[in-house]
Amino acid sequence: MWAATPALAHRVNVFAYEEGGKLVGEGYFAGGVKATGCKVELVNAKGKVLATATTDDKGRFTLPMPPPGQGPYKVLLHAGPGHMGSYTLTAEDLGQPTPEAQASSSPTAPQTAAPSSAAAQNCLDIKTLERVVGRVVDAKLGPVKAELARLSEPAVNVRDVLCGVGYILGLMGIGIWAYTRGKQAK
Repeated sequence: MWAATPALAHRVNVFAYEEGGKLVGEGYFAGGVKATGCKVELVNAKGKVLATATTDDKGRFTLPMPPPGQGPYKVLLHAGPGHMGSYTLTAEDLGQPTPEAQASSSPTAPQTAAPSSAAAQNCLDIKTLERVVGRVVDAKLGPVKAELARLSEPAVNVRDVLCGVGYILGLMGIGIWAYTRGKQAK
């Protein structure tokens, strides 16, 4: 019974998303127990630590947005010896330009003809519109993604089932022992 609590701590989960120009996230153990007071690191593709934070009493943390072009990024949550969760964020997740988008906007890329009227200058091109709408949608869906990740974890695992079966068998054994002891006493 007492061994069940530490066993739950072995799996650490972390999730992060862009919100309001910052990275917002949450850490928790299997079973939904909040990972409080844990160190969180934001690491770039080369393994360099870009920022650190500590989870609050609800397992939440906030990190500054990473600079574009150094991703994909990993958010690492350290919850004690041997207990670490990680979450990968791409440039697209953060609303940053992807390498393909940067290449298409480079000076060597072919340029389109300049608009001929003032009305055409005020129109957004489709790529810009997709990027802006994508950022807004991602910002709104970030908390939903976090909740879905949390809900996708199995509430009951094999270990829990085996412990329950063992508990039931133990109670049955005690019952049988008490029954036979009562029969022998008569």
